[in-house]
Amino acid sequence: MMTTDIDDLRETLYNARMYHQGWWCIVGKHEERDFVVEGMSSHLVFFNAIASAFFDALVVKLASIFDENKKSISFVSNSEFSKHSLFPTIRDKGEKLFKFRNKFVAHRDIKLVAKPEDFQSGLTHDDLGCLLNSCCQIFDDVAHRLGVAPIYDFSCEEDIMNLIGILNREQKLKS
Repeated sequence: MMTTDIDDLRETLYNARMYHQGWWCIVGKHEERDFVVEGMSSHLVFFNAIASAFFDALVVKLASIFDENKKSISFVSNSEFSKHSLFPTIRDKGEKLFKFRNKFVAHRDIKLVAKPEDFQSGLTHDDLGCLLNSCCQIFDDVAHRLGVAPIYDFSCEEDIMNLIGILNREQKLKS
């Protein structure tokens, strides 16, 4: 089965959404933060590694939407997306994220050493969620107009919270 550019963009944004949800559950201001911290407490090395992996994957996937290389699959290289009325309002943030990806995540610059908490792109962590949501909205609007499937409506948050709940119960049994 041949995959189209639109299929690739859908999958890219779907994955970015999953990575964002996972990362936000672990390090964000989740509404059940105390429950999350309790579950992670005896597995901090694992959860720190997973949080970092989620963050890096989110940055790589979301930034790829703004790749200006004409050979790349992106909103920039596809006029269906780049002509959307919302695209100009997010393009600047997307370009900043793409530069951050190139310098700190995918092609780390030898002159710069950074960690996700250093996020020197001029974007906040909340900006990532807003940028992702805007990209998903653009995709879904274009998909609707073209009569193709929107981004899949799945979430990994419930799975992560269930895993943390199991860890909480196991920790209480050991205590």
